[in-house]
Amino acid sequence: MYVEKGTSRVVVVIPRFGIRLKFARVHLWTAILCAVHFARTGGRSPREWVRPWVAPIDDRAGVWYLLLNGVRNNWRERAFSARLNHSVLAKTHLTFGFVNVQSSVDPFPENARKTLWGCIFRISGSNTLSNLDEADEFGPAIFGSDNGQVRVTDYPHPALQDFIERHADELLSLPLPPT
Repeated sequence: MYVEKGTSRVVVVIPRFGIRLKFARVHLWTAILCAVHFARTGGRSPREWVRPWVAPIDDRAGVWYLLLNGVRNNWRERAFSARLNHSVLAKTHLTFGFVNVQSSVDPFPENARKTLWGCIFRISGSNTLSNLDEADEFGPAIFGSDNGQVRVTDYPHPALQDFIERHADELLSLPLPPT
C-alpha cells in the first residue's frame, strides 16, 4: 500500500486488492480565509497571498473550488469511464462523492515515464499537448501499466478526456518503456 497526493485528491493504492481509492481533498482553512478576504475586500482576488498551486482563485467560485473540486473530479472520472468504456482507462468502479474506487495499475519508474512522454508527444503532436496546459496534473505521472499495456489513471479534466477519446487506441498500442 502507498499514498499519492494531488492537488484535489489523495490516492491510496492497495495493489493486493487491485484498487485505488481516491479521496477528495477539502482545503477548508484556505477556503475560509478566501471567503473572509472576499467579504472584507468586496471581492478582490486573494491570489497575492494564497498559494497559486492550490487553486485558480479569481472569483467567488474559487472558494467552492477549494471545497468541492475533488468531489467534482471523482464524478467526472466516473462519468467518463462509463461513457468511454475503453481499456486504456484504469476503470472507475464506484463513486461515493468523496471516494472513488478505481482499478489499480503499476506505476512507471521516472526514466520510463520520460520515454513514454516522448511517445505520447509523437502520436498527438505539440499543438494537442499545449492545449492541455490548463489540466492540473497532465504529465507522464498519470499513466501506468496493466497486463503489458498503458493505462491512464487520472482523467478528470475535460481537455484531457477529449485527448484520451481521440487517441485511446493509439495510447493503448504504445510500447511499454523499459524499466
